[in-house]
Amino acid sequence: MPLENFKTRLQNNSKGSYYVTHECIFCGMCEMISPEIFQLKGFQQAFVKKQPITNEEIEFANEAIENCPHEAIFKDGHLFNWDKYKGTQNSIDQS
Repeated sequence: MPLENFKTRLQNNSKGSYYVTHECIFCGMCEMISPEIFQLKGFQQAFVKKQPITNEEIEFANEAIENCPHEAIFKDGHLFNWDKYKGTQNSIDQS
């Protein structure tokens, strides 16, 4: 359900089509595939730090979606109102 996924996205995601939800298990796969787009540092989940723009960035972001073991990355954020649905808070890594 696209809207249900969108409502559970992490607040630190950059606004746009791509986002990571609270289902992220912090495996680091997305950042390994596309470090320009995804970030883990300082958080217990990944998030989209920058929306992909170039064809290469989009290709790598899509590869991250395909390889996410928890299916926590989506690319339908452009369909929803980011201000109406605030998402969930990222957990701060205290270690």
